[in-house]
Amino acid sequence: IYTGAEIHKEKGRTVLSDPGTSQTVFPNITNSVTSNGTLIISDQRNQAFKDYTDVTMKSLGLKADYIDTLFFSDLGNGNIHCATASVHVCE
Repeated sequence: IYTGAEIHKEKGRTVLSDPGTSQTVFPNITNSVTSNGTLIISDQRNQAFKDYTDVTMKSLGLKADYIDTLFFSDLGNGNIHCATASVHVCE
């Protein structure tokens, strides 16, 4: 969702002016946190995405646990890893 910008004509082209902000309609799965075999992920608000994520996580030996992050992080331009200040470490 793109907000805060006006659409106008410039040199015969339709353009969006800056500044503006953009927000995702669905939370990004890459911004999740993994702990003890569970992927803690924002509620996708779309059953098809959830089903796909569940199948994919199961194939990797993980369980997906969904939480509603709309008001505490999504609208603030962040997500679970931002709210938890977690750092991903590869071993």
